[in-house]
Amino acid sequence: MNGPDTSSLTEATALSQLLDCGQYTGQKDRSDREKSAFLQRWTQDPEQPFLVATTALAEGFDYPHVRLVIIVDEPQNLIVFGQETGRIGREGQRAHAIVYLPGTWTPRAKHAGTFKMASSRYDRSLWEQQNQIAVQRFLSGEQCRRTCPGDDAACDVCQDAHEDAIPPIDQASTAGPTPHTGLDLIQQRQLCAQTELRSYHVDLAAVVDTCLRCRAVGDAWDHPLSRCAHRFDVIQHREEARARWKGRKQGRRRAWLPDYAACFWCCNPHTICGRADPSQSDGQGQACRRGDVVLPLCYGIFISLDGPQWLRREFDRHFNSVAAYFDWFGEETEFGGGKAIQGVRVAARMLREYSEPWEF
Repeated sequence: MNGPDTSSLTEATALSQLLDCGQYTGQKDRSDREKSAFLQRWTQDPEQPFLVATTALAEGFDYPHVRLVIIVDEPQNLIVFGQETGRIGREGQRAHAIVYLPGTWTPRAKHAGTFKMASSRYDRSLWEQQNQIAVQRFLSGEQCRRTCPGDDAACDVCQDAHEDAIPPIDQASTAGPTPHTGLDLIQQRQLCAQTELRSYHVDLAAVVDTCLRCRAVGDAWDHPLSRCAHRFDVIQHREEARARWKGRKQGRRRAWLPDYAACFWCCNPHTICGRADPSQSDGQGQACRRGDVVLPLCYGIFISLDGPQWLRREFDRHFNSVAAYFDWFGEETEFGGGKAIQGVRVAARMLREYSEPWEF
């Protein structure tokens, strides 16, 4: 249980009774010797594998055979999270840490005046992105990897993100002086494009089965778009844009979403979705793997309280209507080294913000 306060003590007692196991708290009426004896009895009892504890146990507990830590409610911060989960796997065996959040959970704002959209941008890199990145980056200031390679146990995101591990991004190769030759410039651009696409792959996998329309506006987003009460608004504006551009096609020389630039259903480029390229049969007749990201997220950004300001700041664009925004959304651009639409750039930019560690 997170926290040493009265509510966490009460919850710890209730949970220990429910699980029929002991509890460890930081109550002052128990001496250090009594607490030590209690932990010793627990570690030597093969019939009782579980123990309910508050954060009082997080520091200084060196038992090496802990295999599972279940954290109830939001950790106070990443340092506490690191202390709590640092108890597991010390014997070299695979271990697991799980965080349970209530369905009504909302992130704590950094301060009262926090940008509203940021209040829904909690540290997704901890809960949803490749989990070792967030902890390493926060505790040591370094980002060592982008996947769970080798003998490490795959985190929950890496299990779903990709069939083959995405190789680490070589950040060192992007540093250094500005290139002076055409070949160096081409190689640098290729590296930037590959990095952009790899990051987008990881970010897409990190938001599976969440509603990005609701997340963008600051509502509860722990549900897929298919169960969102507002999903028909997204579909309606997509169909209206398609019909509007169908009538203009002769004069404007393109449909709302240009061929080869985006899949009509998920709006991703062909590097993400095979259905985006009508000349290829590989992806035809199959459902889009990341179909509930680009359009719902972009729509949610536009209708959110701070979305217009964010679009002006990030893309230097202002739109007076959803129709004007969707017209620009479908314009052809470049992303990840290939053709894409502006909507993908918007979605990728916001997903990157979701992945940035939250400052507690």
